[in-house]
Amino acid sequence: MIPTFSDVIRALADCRESFDRLRDIRPAGGERFSRTSFFAEFEVEWQGCKWLLCTPLAEDAVRRVENTALRLGRERLPHVAEYRVYHSEMRFFDSAGGEHRSDVVMQRLPDGTPLSRLTDRRGIREELTAMRDEFLAAGFSHNNLKPENIIATNIDGCKVIRPHFATFDAADGDARAFELLFETFPAEAGCDMELHDSAAGGYDCPASEYDEIWPEYESLRRVRRGSLYGFIDDAGRETIEVRFDHATDFEEGRAMVGANGRTGLIDTTGAYVIPPLFPELEYSTENGISIAGSAEQGWTAFDYDGRQLDIRAACIGDARRMAAEHIENELTRRTWKR
Repeated sequence: MIPTFSDVIRALADCRESFDRLRDIRPAGGERFSRTSFFAEFEVEWQGCKWLLCTPLAEDAVRRVENTALRLGRERLPHVAEYRVYHSEMRFFDSAGGEHRSDVVMQRLPDGTPLSRLTDRRGIREELTAMRDEFLAAGFSHNNLKPENIIATNIDGCKVIRPHFATFDAADGDARAFELLFETFPAEAGCDMELHDSAAGGYDCPASEYDEIWPEYESLRRVRRGSLYGFIDDAGRETIEVRFDHATDFEEGRAMVGANGRTGLIDTTGAYVIPPLFPELEYSTENGISIAGSAEQGWTAFDYDGRQLDIRAACIGDARRMAAEHIENELTRRTWKR
């Protein structure tokens, strides 16, 4: 059984009872979570450092990354942040009170700034060159090397995070990524000023207006002002008002947002695809299906455009299975129509 976002949040509220080896972790503050293809990520503090606690979004997510974690543990590449797998680490419960266990992945968050938000670019070209040489010598490919996955630190240079797609002993999968990074960070790069067109409704200093700015996804950046979240474009314009209790980054044109203790789904204009009426909601980028509800109320599903499907289930696992069957039936029907 795969834990939901709410399962993890409940576990983090009682870490000593919900975790074994990680029982001393603490949430980093607020509901800071995001989503990748394989994992839901929650910022936590542990052993005096910040980490990403990664819980699986698919049954085989941990299996896919386990070999990478083992190799990184043995070879200790200096430019890759610490990455560990903990099996059966987190305890959570279904609606009937049954206990389940989930593997988790822990990724250390270096104390620094993602390259996507870096203004002083001096020395970054040299760091990237050293990183490329190290990866080639080790036969390592990150395979998702982009500025938001590279942290520039003051002490340890640059370190990459999220090696969920990484491989060893294969052809250089990062060649094109390094080419793009070298174009972004040329040899003579200096300190950039982040300026925007005030006449176009932008702002001069994003750090003064927002308490936190996340990397860009699908041409939009998630921002936080106080306890509320919204989105800005690459020119700094607030295209989606800061009004949500929580928000995830956009994936495939959709983002999960919270309001008044409920969760919904919006498109890139800020319009609700699914209104915030549900205690829990998860959106799948693989099939565009959203599963919504709670352990107490039961679960239903919506398609990519927000149309409710004829799905009712007592547990979220059954709702996921029924949604997958719906997609398969739709594909079969369309194939026969051709």
